[in-house]
Amino acid sequence: MKKYFLLVILALLATVTTVAHAQYTWTPSWSAADNTAWCATTDCLTSIGGITEQTKVGSDGTIYAIAGLTGDTVYTYTKASGWVAAPSALQSAGGYPIEQISVGSASQVLALTAAPYPTINTYVLNSTKNGWQSLNGWLTFGEIGPDGSVWGVSGSTIYAWTGGWNAIAGQLSNTAVGTTAAGQYEVWGVNNTNKLFKYVGGSTVWTQYSTPFTPSNAENAITAFGGASLSVLDTSGGIHVSTNAGASWSTIKGTASSISGTNPYLFVRDSSGVSYHVNLLVPTLINSAIGNWNCPIGGCPTSSYHTLTAVSYFGGKGGAHGTAGVTASQSGYPQNTLSAYAVESGSNCDLIFGDPNAAECFGTPTGKAICAVMGALASQAVAAMFPFFETAHTLVKNNSGSAGYGCVTDLGIFTHCKFNVTANCTALTSPPIYNPSLVDTAPPGLAGWWVNGACFRTNSNQPWDCDPIPTDILATTQTTPGSCSH
Repeated sequence: MKKYFLLVILALLATVTTVAHAQYTWTPSWSAADNTAWCATTDCLTSIGGITEQTKVGSDGTIYAIAGLTGDTVYTYTKASGWVAAPSALQSAGGYPIEQISVGSASQVLALTAAPYPTINTYVLNSTKNGWQSLNGWLTFGEIGPDGSVWGVSGSTIYAWTGGWNAIAGQLSNTAVGTTAAGQYEVWGVNNTNKLFKYVGGSTVWTQYSTPFTPSNAENAITAFGGASLSVLDTSGGIHVSTNAGASWSTIKGTASSISGTNPYLFVRDSSGVSYHVNLLVPTLINSAIGNWNCPIGGCPTSSYHTLTAVSYFGGKGGAHGTAGVTASQSGYPQNTLSAYAVESGSNCDLIFGDPNAAECFGTPTGKAICAVMGALASQAVAAMFPFFETAHTLVKNNSGSAGYGCVTDLGIFTHCKFNVTANCTALTSPPIYNPSLVDTAPPGLAGWWVNGACFRTNSNQPWDCDPIPTDILATTQTTPGSCSH
């Protein structure tokens, strides 16, 4: 499950100039922020080039595609190498070319060949990732989850693979594998009348979900992950995402012909076949200011009144608040401790698939303290230093039992609870440390979860500072915590 990004963005060291008796400091730091609201009104699609017939992305950022005018060719994509044809052993299975592909992760890939019915056409990547292993069946279309669960449709019948093919009552025109654990499936799909359904595990019951748009029933118009993260195209190609299992929806500006992956690796294809990364995870610069001014013997000058200011902004196209960024300030008498907290998101910066050296990825913190009588008391100058960004992926163990605590139900649909967890990461600087103490996910409480974190550090000698990437939680029946990967 190893996938890493060594990406350069600009952080800044504060150099403070002061006058006597002034005690002011500015402390810049980085975190990650959700960019969905900004993407509703502003273009946040980053092209990765190439023209494909189908692009599929796993939960860890693994990308496969089918392309070619004279025959179906399997490709993979990485930021470093671009589009590269897969090894010859992955170009066909059972003597037939690969016609469809689905990706759960680097180790979980499903391929359907052009073999005619009833010849076997369903294969998964083998354990050494150098060939295909037959699932002894034929599917019209199918999808694989990050945990290796396979769902698909053959003719008009829905099937789930659990070591053999199990028929599932109902009819779907497309499907997306969210979560499978302890015999309970969470699988989404749209039927031939454009209604969205979720499979409630173990009981052959499909629950219909209302949506503020008409879901497309095209084969690659839906993607899901972790039970709560869901992305669906409408019948006009509009892009819609939900982080609470369909309880509410956000619309992404633009249109697409297919969708795959999940935040932070959500991708769409346009009508010409070009693939785009949907930039839903962006860097955030936090500039914290604090301080006061100690009056000398004899007291402060009459009418002394201080204002402390902190500013955070991004260059180039700017951040969520344009090139001016965010300014925060507080005023008070000299003896008062003042604080200001300016937070700006680099909404135009695509850390993962864009250019990390673009000006819009360069954040700048500035600040000053001014007295109404004495003038400038302190200011912040800047010097460049380069932090690093990576995503961390680890398996955590549930310490809260099955019920969890602090449970909340969103709009009467999606219930999520807090679970105390233990991770098995070690105190190393690489790969990034990600040791969350709790997760917030849907019950029931299972043995553990795969969780993702967005991690920053200012240089290779410092520890990683990781924030959770919400919605990227995959249930598992494994009882032993897993090691960090990236």
